[in-house]
Amino acid sequence: FLSDLVFYALKPLWRPLFRAGKRLLVIGHRLMTNLFNVQTLLTYEKSLGKAEILELWRLFVHETENTFSQIQTSLAKDDVSALRTCYHRLHPAAKVFGLDSFAFLCAKIEHNLVNSSTAQLKDDIQQSFSLWQQSFSAVALYLECAS
Repeated sequence: FLSDLVFYALKPLWRPLFRAGKRLLVIGHRLMTNLFNVQTLLTYEKSLGKAEILELWRLFVHETENTFSQIQTSLAKDDVSALRTCYHRLHPAAKVFGLDSFAFLCAKIEHNLVNSSTAQLKDDIQQSFSLWQQSFSAVALYLECAS
C-alpha cells in the first residue's frame, strides 16, 4: 500500500526523468559508437571470454601509451620515418578493438607523412592524442560496465 502511494505520488516526476534518461542513453550510445564498434568487442568476447579481452585490452593500452611516448620523441626530433612507424603500428591494433575512427586517423597520418612534414600534420597528430583519450575512456567505461 505504501509503495503504491509513493509510486503514484512520484509518477508525475518519473516520466520526465525517464524520458531525459532515455535521451541521455541515446546520446551516450551515439558518442560511444562514434568512438568504437561495440559489435567488435562483443564478437571477441564471445570467442575469447571477458577475462582474455580485458587482458588484451590492458596490453593494447600499455603498448599504445608507449607508442605515444615515441611519437612525442619523434616529433621533437622531427623524425618522419619514426612517426610513420608509430602510426603504422597503431592503426591495425586499434582496428582490432573496433576503434575505427582512431584507426582511420592513424592510417591517414601514416599515409600523409609520405609527402607532408610534421608541421603540416600538427593538427591531425594532436587530434590523434585527443581521439585516443576519448576512445580509451569510452572502451574502458564499456568494459567496466560489462564486467
